Amino acid sequence: EEALQVYMQPDRLGTVGFPYFWHGMESILRACGTYRTRLKTPQVYALRGARFLRGCVLQRFRAGTCQGQCHITFQEMRYFIARAATISKPSGELFWRRVS
Repeated sequence: EEALQVYMQPDRLGTVGFPYFWHGMESILRACGTYRTRLKTPQVYALRGARFLRGCVLQRFRAGTCQGQCHITFQEMRYFIARAATISKPSGELFWRRVS
């Protein structure tokens, strides 16, 4: 249970949001030495952008900083998605251009 607290970062009610779950699962797999991927190069770059986007969201919603009132504006999401596209260059950018 302590590992789940550390990796999943639940709120005070024990709820784990999806970005925290995703980040926590990747961290647990890395810690166990079982994190592997068989993605093609464009997918790896797109995933790099997705991880960046997740990090932006997690920064905004850090536990204990919003008292359940955090939000991200549409303009902020567009900015984060544009940055994700830039980070996933060259191969993954096409994916991000389709979703933005």
